[in-house]
Formats: sequence, structure tokens, C-alpha cells
Amino acid sequence: MPEFTMDPGQFRRQVQIQQPATALGVLSWTTVLTAMAAITATGAKEAFATGQFSSQVTHRISIRWPGESVTLQGGQRVLYGTRVFQVEAVENVRERNTLVHLLCLEINGNQGTQP
Repeated sequence: MPEFTMDPGQFRRQVQIQQPATALGVLSWTTVLTAMAAITATGAKEAFATGQFSSQVTHRISIRWPGESVTLQGGQRVLYGTRVFQVEAVENVRERNTLVHLLCLEINGNQGTQP
């Protein structure tokens, strides 16, 4: 199946896309979009830093084009249940404004949440 077509059955996970904001030195998150998504793991690796191992899993989260009123960009995060994915890059597939891939990083389940 070509990458720009959408099978509605793939979009069965409800996610929230959030934008970070800092006020008075406190980080908070605001939901900018709630959407149905397809979540696919694309790679994994183990890293050793500061005396401990950390697993890093990359994911592609696909959603329908949200329209011009919503800006999707790196630094945002995606919530799916108790899981948190840090958005690293956003791809408007074939620049057709129909399908968007969010390329995300999930570190040890929930540690990849800081911008």
C-alpha cells in the first residue's frame, strides 16, 4: 500500500499532542490536538550514560492532516495512555496535506519528555 493512502482501520489509538510552555520557571504542557493515530516502532537501541543503561525506542506516529490552524513541530510531545513520546521531527507526507508522520523518541517508557 502506498505511504500516502490511509486505511481508517490503522488509526485506532487516541493520542494527545501537547506543546510545552514555561511560566515562572515551571514547565507545563497544553494539548493542541487530540487525534486518532497509528503508532509504529521503527527502531531501538541501548545507551549507557551516567552509569546506567537507557533504552531508546523510536516510533512513527501517523495522523490525518490537522489543518492549517494547528502547528505540529519538534519539541512537542504525544501522550498515549501512560506513554509519552517526544516529537523529534514532523513529516507532511508528500506535501499533500492528508497524512502526517510524527517521528518520535520514547526513552525508558516515559523519560523522553523534556524539550
